Amino acid sequence: LKTKLDKPKETDSSNDIINADEAALFTGLSIHTIRKKTSLGNIPFHKLPKSSTVRYSKSELTKWMKQGNGKTKTSLLGNIADGIRNKNK
Repeated sequence: LKTKLDKPKETDSSNDIINADEAALFTGLSIHTIRKKTSLGNIPFHKLPKSSTVRYSKSELTKWMKQGNGKTKTSLLGNIADGIRNKNK
């Protein structure tokens, strides 16, 4: 009988690489926005050698979002509302 302990552990780096659908879920952006930002080079991505396959790194996406990129409509609307509230004080 094989147990979970017998299976090789996945490293953090193997969990870091995701596809476009997963990148959309991870960032909260639509798949359309992910693909558009990829084609414009506005999001960190990696193209596999000799392939049109694109992959994303969760750690790079996290860093990219922390720099103020990848804002969703909801977060932008929240920022606008916060600005209005602060202006009225």
